[in-house]
Amino acid sequence: MSYKALSAACGVNEPQLRRLVRHAMTNRIFHEPEKGQVAHTATSRLLAEDPRLDSWVYFLTDFFWPATARTVDAMQKWPASQSPKEVGASLWRGRETSWSEVIAGTDRGIESFRQSMEITSEGEGWEDSYLVDNYPWGMFGNAKIVDVGLTALYHPAALLQIFGEWDILTLR
Repeated sequence: MSYKALSAACGVNEPQLRRLVRHAMTNRIFHEPEKGQVAHTATSRLLAEDPRLDSWVYFLTDFFWPATARTVDAMQKWPASQSPKEVGASLWRGRETSWSEVIAGTDRGIESFRQSMEITSEGEGWEDSYLVDNYPWGMFGNAKIVDVGLTALYHPAALLQIFGEWDILTLR
């Protein structure tokens, strides 16, 4: 597709679109098969066609990054705070709030969070063994596991197999 046609389809002026797309090309997202034309790569096609990956990108760009980028500011403003409302999300939103309230108060928030947790828990380096084998779980004795990732007990089920009699609470 030409940059001009893509610009018209997206409602973004062509010079800005061209800069953004070319920047994405440095990360192998899109390519320019011939001068003035832009095309999918395997990566951009996957981003366009996989709804869970779309949710992951949406969650990272619309929730995770804006709140995380203000974390140091929040730590400086509220040193040693344990309040869930004295966090980067409050500074980002300009009012007292928690990250979970921001996510829950948005149309795609909860679903994108759930799908993001699913997709990251399935990737390399997120296997149960990393969680189970590399944390001193035994120090808790008889404990309650709270699954806040909404991932259908993906990791807690592995912990249950090892520790047997733990109480599991899943927040959905």
